Amino acid sequence: MRRVKDAHSMWFVLLAIGFLFTSYSGVEAQAPKAMSFRIASADLGSAWYIYGAAVGELIKKEIPGASCDILPTAATIANIKMLEKGDAELGFSFSNVDRWAKEGVISFPQPTKNLAGFVGSMDNYYLGVIITKKSGITSLDQIKEKKYPLKLLTVPVGGLGELGTRQLLEAYGISYQDIKSWGGSVNHAARSVIEGAVKDGQAEAVIHVVNAGHPMASAIAISTEVRFLPVRDDLIKPLCEKYGYTPLTIPPDAFKGQNYPVKTIGCHTTLLGLKSIPPDIAYKITKAVCENKEALANAHAGLKAFRPEVSWMPDKIGMDLHPGAVKFYREKGWMK
Repeated sequence: MRRVKDAHSMWFVLLAIGFLFTSYSGVEAQAPKAMSFRIASADLGSAWYIYGAAVGELIKKEIPGASCDILPTAATIANIKMLEKGDAELGFSFSNVDRWAKEGVISFPQPTKNLAGFVGSMDNYYLGVIITKKSGITSLDQIKEKKYPLKLLTVPVGGLGELGTRQLLEAYGISYQDIKSWGGSVNHAARSVIEGAVKDGQAEAVIHVVNAGHPMASAIAISTEVRFLPVRDDLIKPLCEKYGYTPLTIPPDAFKGQNYPVKTIGCHTTLLGLKSIPPDIAYKITKAVCENKEALANAHAGLKAFRPEVSWMPDKIGMDLHPGAVKFYREKGWMK
């Protein structure tokens, strides 16, 4: 009988131990995973890639255990498409492109459904027309008047830099095909390739959206004598009305040799994210960015223009705000 009782006792002990391990394993299986964010930026070394790294660090400090992976991309338009497909949780865009995506116009056949706005007015981006002094060109009008065989480089299709190039040239009555018919060339390349091509004389003009301290524009201005051409006054308002740009002026000395103001058009960087991000997490992401302007400015000169107190405004971010972001802006008293 004692052996039977001992056997029964051992069976209960084993059963209890088994229950404990099963219960522990069950808790582990159900434990929430650490938050992981893929941030769609631009290509390696670009301003937005640097922005992504800075924002990622701030998020990790605000949300303990979170991880951030900065994704090199073709930038603006590509970022929105990646977010819409769920290939990233956060990403950078521009204020005017936000509206295109929301309304389903220009580069977006259908309105986006999965995106929300987090932070706007992070900087000022200018549509910069950079051309070598050696070319002798001092205005965009001259290119058409002279049927100049321009050697033009843009970033790859998918970013606002390339699309903005086409929109600007169109306003002057110039197409890529026109440039080619005049004996010129139009090519698309990564920013790192563009820098070397201008320096080596393989290209003489670059049109791209740039901000203060922009790595590519700064490198070009340092290595080559260039001019920054203005947009003609009578074209600024129509371009802004048609495509949602903002009239902006590149301040003097933003780049080497550019000791004069340059009238142009531009927009503001925005941080977008998925609607599916929980409100409390969206709140913390917005808080991490908006309450750390100094850290962001130290990461990149372009972010010195960040104005968190107005970053919720519709003209600063073209996408409807995430409820978590709205809560943050209202608590700060910025949004009524």
